[in-house]
Amino acid sequence: MKKMIYFTGQVDSPFLTNEISKFVNEFDEVMVIAYDGDKTICDKIAEEYKFKYHFVKDIRIGLGFLSKLRSIKKNNFVKDEFKKVKLSKSRVFKKKLYLYYYCIYLLKVDKYLRNYMNDDNCEYYLYSFWLSRPAFAVSYISNKYKNVVRGVSRTHRYDLYEEENDLNYLPFRKYICENIDTIYFSSIDTVTYFDNKNYSIKKPSYKLSYLGTKDYGRKKEKSTDSIVIASCSYIIKRKRLDLIISLVSEISKLHSVKWIHIGNGEDEQKMIELANEKLENVDYQFLGKMSDEEIYDNYKKYNVDFFVNLSDSEGIPVSILEAMSMGIPVIARNVGGISDAIDDECGILIKNDANSLDVLKDVAKKIVCIFDDNNEYQKYSNAIYDKWFVKFNSDKNIEKVAKDIISNDVINQL
Repeated sequence: MKKMIYFTGQVDSPFLTNEISKFVNEFDEVMVIAYDGDKTICDKIAEEYKFKYHFVKDIRIGLGFLSKLRSIKKNNFVKDEFKKVKLSKSRVFKKKLYLYYYCIYLLKVDKYLRNYMNDDNCEYYLYSFWLSRPAFAVSYISNKYKNVVRGVSRTHRYDLYEEENDLNYLPFRKYICENIDTIYFSSIDTVTYFDNKNYSIKKPSYKLSYLGTKDYGRKKEKSTDSIVIASCSYIIKRKRLDLIISLVSEISKLHSVKWIHIGNGEDEQKMIELANEKLENVDYQFLGKMSDEEIYDNYKKYNVDFFVNLSDSEGIPVSILEAMSMGIPVIARNVGGISDAIDDECGILIKNDANSLDVLKDVAKKIVCIFDDNNEYQKYSNAIYDKWFVKFNSDKNIEKVAKDIISNDVINQL
């Protein structure tokens, strides 16, 4: 009997619901280890997708738990990490708290799995969606229990790039690297970053495994009047909606244009005020947070012609993949793993500094030229859909990962 233990963030995350149906087909049972959430919603999702789940709750730390925490600190790999933090001489106290944060999560998970993983006739496969606390737990538990066949993890962006962390630090990189079997990287850029870090001489197998999106159907044709631009992200500084507003402003000087933004965030009011100032003659709307299905429905409703992402830092955003699956050409900055998805054959990959007004003016001119030539627009639309179908179709990609976890030979090793 083959059982998967699936470590995720929230049970109601779209990442989990995209993947879980493929995993339940490959394994006899799937147990999801998740952060605390709404039990009513999670029960409904678990029943729909046929998996079990367990919450790792934030509980009070009693004397017994403190004793276990002191005990795990006696492990050499934990001692080494605390020494490393002490030697860093930068924000040492907060980094130590971060280490405890990891260790407490591990102890809670281990306490639960001690009872769950008690069938010697079962083969257990451990999978973490993030290369963070869950991957740390996978690494530890893989070595502790003899009936674990493989322990693997995905990695994306914030769970990999130390510079993206507030402390410029991610715990237990060396330990994870030495004790996990395989890491599935979301882009070529993430592979390069991890490899250059040289966390350890002993390394897991590296495999490139793109995320993806489902096929909700292509848009039928481009708009006949105004160019319709869409963006979708949290409204925070790193997502650079200020640049998107500047780009839309430049387009409006050349052509009638509409803009919709999906998502919310701490800078929303600030960006609304900036749009009011710079887009006086543009029809634009901030539509707020939406589910995946609502996003696709609104792309069809507004007949979106181009999708724009001008973030300072990204992995390969799911929002871009969603647009690609509908045949919507994408305009994006060449940061992170975006060049794995976008090139000048299927969109506009901005190689220069997007902060430059001259660059934004050139991009605006190219958007108008593509839109005004029906054949040219269709060429871009076909190219981006074809690229999505080959590289980012989630049904195909997730099925490969599920089979690879069992066989270790489906996805080519890098």
